[in-house]
Amino acid sequence: ELLVRIGGVADVDLALDDGIHADVLVLVNGRVRFSHPLLGSVAYRDATEPERRRAHLRLAELAASREEQARHLALAGTGPDEAVAAALEQAAEAACRSGARGPGARLYEQAARLTPSEERSASARRLVSAAGAHLMGGEPDRARILLEGVSARSGPERFEALCALGTLLDETEGGDAAFAAFEGSLETDDPVVAA
Repeated sequence: ELLVRIGGVADVDLALDDGIHADVLVLVNGRVRFSHPLLGSVAYRDATEPERRRAHLRLAELAASREEQARHLALAGTGPDEAVAAALEQAAEAACRSGARGPGARLYEQAARLTPSEERSASARRLVSAAGAHLMGGEPDRARILLEGVSARSGPERFEALCALGTLLDETEGGDAAFAAFEGSLETDDPVVAA
């Protein structure tokens, strides 16, 4: 259905017929697949950067879900972009609300990667959210890595990361390790955080 919306029935039918007869494509439960994953990799690699960008932008327009739309917008981008990062963050929130913690965590991380460098606080917030999703999804080691990275920064994001790290350590290692993280969160020059 998506291919028809992109290219029209006649063009899609002709292309699918050619691909199926050449053993390049297969139809599985109404879905088009490459007959071998390497064929898809080669086709993607051989496309030019502008071709891939245009394809992802078009797919983002036609996406059935916010998550799918955000992923295509990210793949169409050429670097940090706050609008795309915000879309990925919203998709992450939706994924986590639906119980898909792992995909949600990865979306939060992608949002942090695409956050412009001047938006340090937004990047840190997204990484702390990713850590929370990883923890809830059964990936405490990944959560800890993210929180330790954010806690090495200065400012309010450090406080949030150390508080979350303290909670994680309390659940995984016990009180002493957690206490050190909580105590570290109080070492700040920010009067709001100190209060």
